[in-house]
Amino acid sequence: MTIARELSLNTYHDQLVLQSIPVPEFDSYITEVFQIQDFVINESISISEEASFNSPTFVLDMEIQRLNDFELILANDLANEVVLSYEMENSRFLIDRSNSGNVSFHPEFGNELVAERFLMNSSMNLKLVVDVASLELFADDGSTVMTAIYFPDEELDQIEIRSESGLSVSKLSLKTVK
Repeated sequence: MTIARELSLNTYHDQLVLQSIPVPEFDSYITEVFQIQDFVINESISISEEASFNSPTFVLDMEIQRLNDFELILANDLANEVVLSYEMENSRFLIDRSNSGNVSFHPEFGNELVAERFLMNSSMNLKLVVDVASLELFADDGSTVMTAIYFPDEELDQIEIRSESGLSVSKLSLKTVK
């Protein structure tokens, strides 16, 4: 899925950046089903278990207070997974879909996708829009955006977040998409 986007130009560190966020009308197609506030991820948390949620189509919004390295894993019982990670030291996002299911059709499909983070502050807002075969990342109000497709053998219906350094989250919400 590629959703309609609203575009704007902003300057970060004397560099012009194109920001991209979902259009406001997208909100009329989502319904919040789960929310937690003010928690720290020191190892891992299974969002799908916490929320009793197992849909492959959802929106995950996260407001991070104290940013550290983290991984957000979309997975299934067949060991297919797509891993979105953030590296604090390199200030960048990575998407690893090498174990996402069928990757054999092109030798480079399993390679990591990389996007630089433009903001240098210790907090971050993150929106992840996911369906059965794609994910779209909107970080820092759309200053970093990534889209990835994948072809799992079965729906990716498990959501886990890992952070060994401690990720302080002020708000996390999970929403269904109509």
